Amino acid sequence: MYTRIITFLALLGLCVFCASPSPFSDDPRDPFTGRYTVNETCTPSNVSQDYTIKIFKSASETDSLIFIENFYNSGARVEGVVAGNRVAFPEQTFAAYTFSGNGTIFTRKETTERFIELTYIIRVTLGAFADTCRAKAIIQQ
Repeated sequence: MYTRIITFLALLGLCVFCASPSPFSDDPRDPFTGRYTVNETCTPSNVSQDYTIKIFKSASETDSLIFIENFYNSGARVEGVVAGNRVAFPEQTFAAYTFSGNGTIFTRKETTERFIELTYIIRVTLGAFADTCRAKAIIQQ
């Protein structure tokens, strides 16, 4: 009887270690990654534009950094810091622009569509001009 119990416990332990990994990630950056179509409106310039961005995670699995390529349709790669469903863009400069802002990711339960609402300030580095922009980025399926 004792041998059967030991064998059973050994097999049970083996099954626990052989279980397949969870398909659900606990990395808060995962919902942000992908290609998005952006609709952006800025004031006081009153410029509206549509363009595409790509969001990807930094190589390190221990940090909370993401990168956005083509931010503001400028070709810029901007760094964001993810905390839960929010992302913050600390002030950073690319070419003649200085960017800073934040965003929140949402998922529509009925369609599983993901989108990010962004608010940011763009300053022209060489002048006093600043634009405040609001954008909605919708994941491309």
